[in-house]
Amino acid sequence: MSPRDAFEAEVATALAEQAESAQQMSDTTVQLARLQRAMSRDRSRLRIGVSVMAAAAAIAVIAGAVAVGPYVGRGNNSGHHNATRFPKLQGIVAAAPLPASALTSSGPLDATAAPELVTAGALWSVQNAGNEAFVLRSDPTTLRTISTVRFSAAFGHWQVSQLLRVGDVVVMPVAGWQPAGSGGGERSAAGAAILRFDAGTGRMLTPLLVGATGFDVATPMGVFVQVDVNRVGLLDPTGSRIVRQISMPLDGAVAYASGLLWGFDVQTRKLVGVDPSSGRIPHTFSLPEAAEAELLPGGPDALLVVPRNITSVQDTGTYRFDTRRLRLTAGTEYGGGGFSNGPTAWAIDGNRLWTAYGALLVEFDATTLRMLHAYAVTQTGLNDTGINAAVPVAGGRMYVSDSNTNEVHSFDLTRLR
Repeated sequence: MSPRDAFEAEVATALAEQAESAQQMSDTTVQLARLQRAMSRDRSRLRIGVSVMAAAAAIAVIAGAVAVGPYVGRGNNSGHHNATRFPKLQGIVAAAPLPASALTSSGPLDATAAPELVTAGALWSVQNAGNEAFVLRSDPTTLRTISTVRFSAAFGHWQVSQLLRVGDVVVMPVAGWQPAGSGGGERSAAGAAILRFDAGTGRMLTPLLVGATGFDVATPMGVFVQVDVNRVGLLDPTGSRIVRQISMPLDGAVAYASGLLWGFDVQTRKLVGVDPSSGRIPHTFSLPEAAEAELLPGGPDALLVVPRNITSVQDTGTYRFDTRRLRLTAGTEYGGGGFSNGPTAWAIDGNRLWTAYGALLVEFDATTLRMLHAYAVTQTGLNDTGINAAVPVAGGRMYVSDSNTNEVHSFDLTRLR
């Protein structure tokens, strides 16, 4: 063996050992296979320099995937940059009095409840105050109570989980749920469950037990629910079983846009878009300044992103993230600064976004996030429950909770245009 042959063999062996070591800590089998194929092809003396550089580059890819965690490297790390280019924040307009005709009805309750869904001729609301926890069905016009289903003292409804329709069933993820008869004490058995209700009658059906839960999201494929730590599953049309599971980061919320499930990975500080059919990650977007990010629906091709614990305080606000162009395209001061604890829920109504918080009812352009109107209301606890992430809009009406008066209000949006 010539000195050059010996050198080439030593380099190949060393690279192979490093690749094998990196592979033991990663899930990047594709990169390793490419490395092995390149090394087997490039044995000629004339191409030794090319083969060494190609192998070293492949190892760098593997090592990089190991360093940044399990989600990055499975897809295209689009949008990766050192600092986020935040668009200029739109200002807040002065509030005008709410027209008296816009508040069409109010329904008194025995405790604060957050409206979440209008389906099967009923407005569905949920309340999570310990032993007063319940799911309430009301007439969407008069807000008269139709039925109430109560739960145990351990009922814990997470802020971003929603009541969603699946076939003839309404589902709701619940953490810390206790079955009836468990006593409700600290030592009583409690776990995670997808609660199920008959959509027509509101009657509670057999729940689906899961490892961990808190989030759910509707897609054209069906409803996905959190079933364990960093895992979501697709419900069958009856909502009684999980037909497929995929892994994705689950911190704060999951939203659907542009054919992908979106979450925020706190370890890499990235928005992560996951293909719900394969679990592949074709897109990510870096938000290095944000330790956390709240995600809310913003339309078919957009998310509302509220960065939390952000290092650049001047950029604190609510942003529109275009899930096709993979960039932040607009922002508003609303939701940041003095609104750091809210609003937590928005409503989508065509090319308009609505939100209610405190004593304000606000309308935005869904594309530019320009505040079109702000209405001052006499109620001061609007949407202050911290339970729901989406405010229901149906028949031109938006339904909003009032934590100060324990009421649900119906606002006619057609009278505010």
